[in-house]
Amino acid sequence: MTAPAPSAAPKGRLGNGQLRRQVAEWLAARPGPHTVGEIAKDLGRSAGAVGNALATLADRAEASRITGNPARYEANSATAAAAAAITPRAPAPPRAAAPAAPRPARLQAGRPASAAGHARPGDPPGWAGLPAPRAGRHA
Repeated sequence: MTAPAPSAAPKGRLGNGQLRRQVAEWLAARPGPHTVGEIAKDLGRSAGAVGNALATLADRAEASRITGNPARYEANSATAAAAAAITPRAPAPPRAAAPAAPRPARLQAGRPASAAGHARPGDPPGWAGLPAPRAGRHA
């Protein structure tokens, strides 16, 4: 007889340690070795994230890794206690978007030498008194 599955995993971003807790609960509820993909599919999470959680549990001796390929993990005597001990914080609420900074005014393209010194409608202040461009590199 198989133990009932833990409550369905919430979708979206999880808090720190929450996936590790879910994986530990899942392993504790199901005896025997299980692959990363099998656990990930049942929890509805990516195999990479579940694999990282399993590696952490195995490094802390809170789950056992079975040698061979594909990698298989099973619960040990510390798995259930590890699941109960992990009390993650809730994920932070999404940040409000920062207000957009005002865009700087677009500068107008340079004017030909014949128009230098003559203001046109729409010219930025101060353009009318600019000296005429010089006619050569070394002039």
